[in-house]
Amino acid sequence: MFALDIYMGQQDRNESNIMFYQDKNNYIHLAPLYDFEFSLNNALYSSKFLYDNDLYKFKDINTIKEFISSHERLKYELESYLDINLLEIARKSYNERDLKIPSVIEEHYTSFDHIQKKLIKRIVK
Repeated sequence: MFALDIYMGQQDRNESNIMFYQDKNNYIHLAPLYDFEFSLNNALYSSKFLYDNDLYKFKDINTIKEFISSHERLKYELESYLDINLLEIARKSYNERDLKIPSVIEEHYTSFDHIQKKLIKRIVK
């Protein structure tokens, strides 16, 4: 969840959209993520936190790096987003619905993807 939210710029993860479920073996799992209304917009970042949710707050890149030192899976998950092409995913979604993605949206996704990948590279290096 942290990796996806950091890549997407999610700034609205709270108790209403962090849910867990218990499987038939009584194991507790994070439920599927939803509510990305406040994502894909760098202007929403807080000056106080790089990533803020009700489970954990990362004040800055150093805070994330400290967390990674004891939770290495986060680094692996963040690195996986370096291979994602946000614009291609958006184009595929639009095409499946027979829609044409507006050029202003293409430019936004391209820029956002570039900014978030720079951030992730700073975190994982």
